[in-house]
Amino acid sequence: QYLYWYSATLEDWVSPLPNNLLYKNLLKTNRPEKIPGGGDTASEEHTLFLNIIPSILAILCLCFLIKSLRRWDHRENNDRLVLVTSCFILIASGILAFGPNLAFNESQSSNIKLPFHYLMQWLPIFKGTRVPSRFQFIFYIPFSILVSYGFMIISKTRKSYVLLIFILLVALLIVENLNNFKFDSTSSVLKEKDYIEQEFGFLNGKVTLHFPTVA
Repeated sequence: QYLYWYSATLEDWVSPLPNNLLYKNLLKTNRPEKIPGGGDTASEEHTLFLNIIPSILAILCLCFLIKSLRRWDHRENNDRLVLVTSCFILIASGILAFGPNLAFNESQSSNIKLPFHYLMQWLPIFKGTRVPSRFQFIFYIPFSILVSYGFMIISKTRKSYVLLIFILLVALLIVENLNNFKFDSTSSVLKEKDYIEQEFGFLNGKVTLHFPTVA
């Protein structure tokens, strides 16, 4: 039942953090709804916006990959291997983030079953996945590789204005990631720390084995 609330939607990929100074007034921010019976919001699981500049750099890298596949220069074999592998992981993790069914937004789902639906039946480990949208953490690894390659392509351009482009990209990346957060001294993390110290203090200095219960 709760998999739906913790699965990504298409709209989530254009939903920035509500604290973002640049995009909060330009794009719709994350979900405001409550989880039924739980009282917690699912909003933090639905801010998957990749920002515009990294997306452009990733697209530039994909253009390079397509061009490389067409001309098949053996000097680019290592680059092709890295990029093709990255694309495969990126696509797989992106699809898994949607959970068992494709949803367009928080109020409009579909009956289109995705690989996660079948993996839950075939592989028991997927039944323990509580938040499919967190596959985004895996998604960011290959995405960052594509962005890096895109940035490298620009840096290798033999143009007089490449330094200007570099400075502009860095400035835009900083602006895109300006978020306004207020520190809360009553953070639940601090409360959890106190609880752990009080209830599990007897484990100090002892060897413990941790099993992942949820993902």
